[in-house]
Amino acid sequence: LHVDASDEWLLLPRARLGRQHGRFRWVMAVGMSAQTAQYKQLLASGAETPDAQKGADAYVEIEHQRERWRIRGTVFGRRGWDRISWTMDDVEVRYAPTNDSRTRAWGTEWMMRGQVGRAVGLVTYSFLDSEENLTNDGAGWVPTASDQRHTATAYLEDQMDLRIGWMRASRFHIRFLYGSGFPFTSQLPLIDDSQIVGFALGERHARRDDPYTRFDVGMTQVFSFGGFELEVREEVANLFDEFNVVGYRQLPAPDGSMSLLPRGLGRRVYNGEVSVRF
Repeated sequence: LHVDASDEWLLLPRARLGRQHGRFRWVMAVGMSAQTAQYKQLLASGAETPDAQKGADAYVEIEHQRERWRIRGTVFGRRGWDRISWTMDDVEVRYAPTNDSRTRAWGTEWMMRGQVGRAVGLVTYSFLDSEENLTNDGAGWVPTASDQRHTATAYLEDQMDLRIGWMRASRFHIRFLYGSGFPFTSQLPLIDDSQIVGFALGERHARRDDPYTRFDVGMTQVFSFGGFELEVREEVANLFDEFNVVGYRQLPAPDGSMSLLPRGLGRRVYNGEVSVRF
């Protein structure tokens, strides 16, 4: 790989080994990768073009498949260097202007998909431990901005297959999402003569957002008439109206402390969709 912007020549080998034995399949892989700076990273860097971000990763994947269900698990590890660190300011991504960090991560992902009668379902879980070491702050290894430790989803769809008059089919689905909070860097007030005169950044990514939880429910009906097929889909997202925090606006309180004003995303939403096939 040749990166024109930074005039780098990179060799990125990768090896993959897999085996199928009865209902079991396993794969092992190891290799290197690289990614050139993207648009917003180039904007943050100014006149100097940062080097390509580099990394090495390895993973082992095992899958067991039966007639009506299958389960797959993956364990992985990654190391990165010449990375461009980033952080969240409220809900805006802010990139560093240079290649200023090394990273390391490991985790596991599990998925089970199956069918019981007419119903089909999917359950997933992932664990991630991701850290970075900035070259210019001396803080050592700290969580990355993307260090979401636990993520889980569950999806169930019942293909009710109701056929009443023009109705060709009907489906009902529920979905559950969970994600543990992301790290963020707090701001500390600078006080002079009992007055707040400015702010200083606290320990990098030392605090975490609240978890994200959402429950959705919906239905789909398919109608056929006059050579047309009409599909109607209705869904209520975030049925229980959870206030999911995705960022904070930090404001000074009268006592000199910092007050965190949470900003949420994805309150209860009603979705409707109609599509026609002809």
